[in-house]
Amino acid sequence: MCAPKDAVVKSEKDKPATLCGKEPLKKKGHWARSSSSDSEGEKLPRRSVIRLPKYDGMSIPFMTYKAQFNNAAAYNKWSDSDQLAQLKACLTSTAANVMWDSDPPELEDLPRLWQTLADRFGGHDLTEKYCTELRARVRKPNESLNTLYADIKKLSAMGYPGPTSAAKEAIMRDCFIEALDPDLALKLREKEVANLDQALSSALKLEAIHAAAAGRDKQTESNRHEKGRDKYACNVATGQRSDNADVSLSKVFAEARSDAV
Repeated sequence: MCAPKDAVVKSEKDKPATLCGKEPLKKKGHWARSSSSDSEGEKLPRRSVIRLPKYDGMSIPFMTYKAQFNNAAAYNKWSDSDQLAQLKACLTSTAANVMWDSDPPELEDLPRLWQTLADRFGGHDLTEKYCTELRARVRKPNESLNTLYADIKKLSAMGYPGPTSAAKEAIMRDCFIEALDPDLALKLREKEVANLDQALSSALKLEAIHAAAAGRDKQTESNRHEKGRDKYACNVATGQRSDNADVSLSKVFAEARSDAV
């Protein structure tokens, strides 16, 4: 049974127009977007790399730098040979001297190179040196409290390597307070601050209060001097007028006496 003519015509209209029996071409923009999205989906996210600072043996405590190095080595997935090459490349200034004044076998073995650096820059003598500097630290003229705080933290990390403990916190707090002027140090001890951070916070507040009070006293003194100058000027002007009046009276009396004669 043949299909109705109307049905055939309708089905032909529903079919998309073709060229030589081929599938219809898709728009250029559609293909461009599809290919672009496919390529983006195929790309993997790029993994960042931790870059280490140079080590000169002085600016960064040895244990701090070694911890940073080990963290970077684990994240970057360095092998032992990679770590050895990276460590050599990071040495500069005084620390780089181990590259020429050490035995060659020490430079080709990672644990032995670390030990050489530890003996030079993390030994007992240096620890005692930093402990002495910490105990003798005094606030410099015009030095901010934040700068003093940072230096106390740095010297304590060098002089007392290892995790922070209650004893270490007490040492840092006491050294910070002793580095201040006697009046401010006494006020901090009266407050019984528990650690270095509390000592810094309290010292900043006390210094701000002192600065505000000093500013008010200075302004009051300035106003007092200004009033004194105004009063003095007024008295001088009054005295001049009195002198002029006396001179005028004397002249009148003199003229009267001359007329009488």
